[in-house]
Amino acid sequence: KWYRVGLAYDSPGFVPLRTIMKISVGVISVLPNGNVNLTSWEAVPVGCLTQSYLYERTSIPGQFTYFSTRHNQEKDITVVETN
Repeated sequence: KWYRVGLAYDSPGFVPLRTIMKISVGVISVLPNGNVNLTSWEAVPVGCLTQSYLYERTSIPGQFTYFSTRHNQEKDITVVETN
């Protein structure tokens, strides 16, 4: 499990959600080609929201990209520390 702490906490788009999103939990699955699948669950007022993301590896270790359909753009993901 991965816990995301302080996810975009000062982002204007996230501020209204602070009172309804308390924690998110994710499970990472490394694929044979080095890409990563993230499935996350977030507590929302109506229950549990499940989302899946495919992070594609880059030539730099610990850095991935994925295409956000919500924002219609490619996003950068960096793994800062893990056990």
